[in-house]
Amino acid sequence: MEEQLEMIQLNGVTQQVFIKCTSTNIVEEILERTKGELSFTFSNGQRTKVKIEKAGPGIKSVKIYNLPPELSNTNISTVLEKYGTVYSVTDDSWGQAFRYKIKNRVNTVKMGLKTHIPSYIDVCGFKALVSYENQPTTCSYCHRTGHL
Repeated sequence: MEEQLEMIQLNGVTQQVFIKCTSTNIVEEILERTKGELSFTFSNGQRTKVKIEKAGPGIKSVKIYNLPPELSNTNISTVLEKYGTVYSVTDDSWGQAFRYKIKNRVNTVKMGLKTHIPSYIDVCGFKALVSYENQPTTCSYCHRTGHL
């Protein structure tokens, strides 16, 4: 199995281990064999369950723009869950240079992406602009890359 591994990364902050294999077939085989879960035994004998899943684009701070103030953060979270795991949705506020310290209706969504999000998504009938680091730019109409 060792020859099928390219990289192992330990992330103590997020308590995750990232393993890169030489082939996606190996990853699929592991997921099928383990049903996405294994047990880990610490040196003191304590056991814990470990979730196994395919890595996507990673944990991102996703900015959501152009939504009316009446929409709840739950509405935003529900729509984004099809792209990955939503950890939090927060309302941004105007910066220090602005006179009033009030919300600006831009939302920051902390999430673990399983797949990229199109540049524009529908949230309860409203067209929201989505932006995050290394996001592929997509057409606002057909959601494909390569043209706007």
